Amino acid sequence: MAPDLDAETERPVASASDEESSQAAPSDASAASRTGDDHAALQHKVDQLQRELEAERLRNEIAQLRGEIGAFREGSTSAANRDANRNPAAREQTTQLAGSPSTTTNASAGAKTLAYWNRLNDIIAREASTRSAPAEGLSAANAADFLSRRTGAGRDASNAIRELDSTDIAPEATALADKLAGWYDANASAADNGGSLLNADAASRRGQPGRQYQSSERGLQESVAEINREGERVRASMTRKYGLEFPPLR
Repeated sequence: MAPDLDAETERPVASASDEESSQAAPSDASAASRTGDDHAALQHKVDQLQRELEAERLRNEIAQLRGEIGAFREGSTSAANRDANRNPAAREQTTQLAGSPSTTTNASAGAKTLAYWNRLNDIIAREASTRSAPAEGLSAANAADFLSRRTGAGRDASNAIRELDSTDIAPEATALADKLAGWYDANASAADNGGSLLNADAASRRGQPGRQYQSSERGLQESVAEINREGERVRASMTRKYGLEFPPLR
């Protein structure tokens, strides 16, 4: 059969313009990508400039407010001095204002509270040292001695805390001290019960007395974490309140 010449003739042939378009497409895509990158970089610079301008505006407002507060304080002091000069009877009151008795009182309360806090730390450290577990670990041979020392250390710590002078002490510090004293009482009682179980029969150790002892030990461990969190909160609060560095509880 003869080949169909018309079919051969009608086959599509790529034009020069089509070839140019296919070659130009990658170049156009690259240019568009660069344009997008340039736009993103420009937008980033605009955002950064806006943030810097906002920060500068805030700094200026803060400086202005500080200046106004300083001027207000200076004006109040000047007015008080003028009143004192016109009225000698008010001179003593003006002197008291200049001396900032509230500041002095706050500083005194802060110093007393810090001393109270340090005494709490001393009591905590002494109790921990007294009831420390044997270096070789607990065993049947030394368990009775350890529990006895733990009982005595807890009671001594509780009594020492309650004997501290709480006059002019920050209430949050004394409230924490009360929790500490209560924990030491519970710790001493648990240790005392543990000592009694050492001499009890196996049925008692496995029965209700033994279960109560284990429950009290778990409760003590859980309350330790709670008291530690409360102690850190109170420490940070008083450091801010008095401008003094309160050390962490041990």
